[in-house]
Amino acid sequence: MPTIPRNARASSLTADEREVIASYNDAEKVWHVYSDSATMRGAVLRLARHLGAEVRRVGDHAVEFEVPGRALRLAARRTGHRSRTSFRPANGRPLEDKPAILAGSAGGA
Repeated sequence: MPTIPRNARASSLTADEREVIASYNDAEKVWHVYSDSATMRGAVLRLARHLGAEVRRVGDHAVEFEVPGRALRLAARRTGHRSRTSFRPANGRPLEDKPAILAGSAGGA
């Protein structure tokens, strides 16, 4: 898996424009994960490494990978009165004791 420099500066995108997108294709039963977020880079790369996914660079600063649908599941984690959406391996165990938390809309899921 290629390493992404930690000190790579995000191009001309503002913080509002940088994002992590996880989409699921029903026909192919595949998760596609894309990120150009400097903040989430480490979590996204750890998730890909844990799942054995091949990470591809997109442009100068973004990465993407695909995994079979059974490799991830979308689940709400409840902590007290708050709920967060997290992506975890299908076996339910957290990644390195910290699940990758993807903030924002889950896009119709």
